[in-house]
Amino acid sequence: ATASEFPFTIGREGCSFNITGDNRISRRHVQITESNGRFFVTDLGSRNGAFLNGTHLEANQPAPLIGSSTLQLGSQTSIQLEPQT
Repeated sequence: ATASEFPFTIGREGCSFNITGDNRISRRHVQITESNGRFFVTDLGSRNGAFLNGTHLEANQPAPLIGSSTLQLGSQTSIQLEPQT
């Protein structure tokens, strides 16, 4: 994704990236934002939560993405995030 594609939303429908087949994912589950070359992930108040490297994300509180990260959405779906070099 390029800077023009932020905020980048992930969810079930109407997002930048839509995940189907897991009804534990909210319509708009998380968003990734960029600020001054740093990236952040924010839980958008999802019903089943989001976890960054195993740590529960508080709703609407941006958490920094540092290096390779695993983003868990609900209880079944995980996404591996890798920095571009």
